[in-house]
Amino acid sequence: MNKNVIVILLGAVCTAFIVAIGVQSALKSDEPQVVKEAPMVEILIADEKLSQGEVIDADKVAWKKWPEDAVIKGMYEKSEDTDKADLEIMGKLARRDVEAGEPVTKSAVILNSKKEGNFLAATLGEGKLAFSIPVTPSSAVGGFAGPGDHVDVILTYTVRVPKEIQKQAQGTIQKYASETVLQNVRVLAVDQKAKEEDREAKIGKVVTLEVSPKGAEVLALSLEMGDLNLALRRLGNGYDYKAEAAAGPTTDVQISRVMRKLGDIEKSGAKRGSVEGDEGSAVVRIYRGNQVEDVVVPLADM
Repeated sequence: MNKNVIVILLGAVCTAFIVAIGVQSALKSDEPQVVKEAPMVEILIADEKLSQGEVIDADKVAWKKWPEDAVIKGMYEKSEDTDKADLEIMGKLARRDVEAGEPVTKSAVILNSKKEGNFLAATLGEGKLAFSIPVTPSSAVGGFAGPGDHVDVILTYTVRVPKEIQKQAQGTIQKYASETVLQNVRVLAVDQKAKEEDREAKIGKVVTLEVSPKGAEVLALSLEMGDLNLALRRLGNGYDYKAEAAAGPTTDVQISRVMRKLGDIEKSGAKRGSVEGDEGSAVVRIYRGNQVEDVVVPLADM
């Protein structure tokens, strides 16, 4: 066989082989590629937008599937025994805004109030202020009014009764009055301790209360007027104190039988003089302990 013919045949065979391999590769590339799925886990996300300072609860967060290799430090992963309500962030405050669908991380929540900034500022309710007042063991319920409790604030002060109405006022007040100036306010801290879990009685010198802007003004003025005392409320909201508070302030005449008796004697003496019109007698007032007696003594003729 001619040598040239053999070379041409071999070249044709090689070309056909290369073409066959190329066609086979092209056919395989048209087949669907099987992509191996990445392992997935469930992480905690915000089910709705969480605003800075907002209290986090189970209704505001949800579990969502997330690529395992995309989990970063600080995310909360779900396990078989994990329940949203048991997570450490429940009841805590958002340090910053967390958008809906965004993973909730430890860095987005104030977990340790003592180590992470101003806890009081973070725990204040919307539109509320923190106001501190000096207290003594007796004025602060012996130390039993602690963070998280609710109290009423009672002001006791001296009343300056104008001279021109002293006689008219003697049946109502002589000098002292007491009244509840704020009701159902929350104790934020005693001294610098704001931990609610510790329920032991602690004698402090300063109590910080959560009040409205108007309440802060009331406390500021009350400190100048007289003495403030705290009255501890029972846990829960089962009793309505408003009816008693509506009765008005309490005065010295209302709680002192001696003062009421003096007022009655004063009135009866004035009435007796106006009826009898006796200018020839005088009234001698005799005190025996808490008993008061008026004795009419005739005046001797001069």
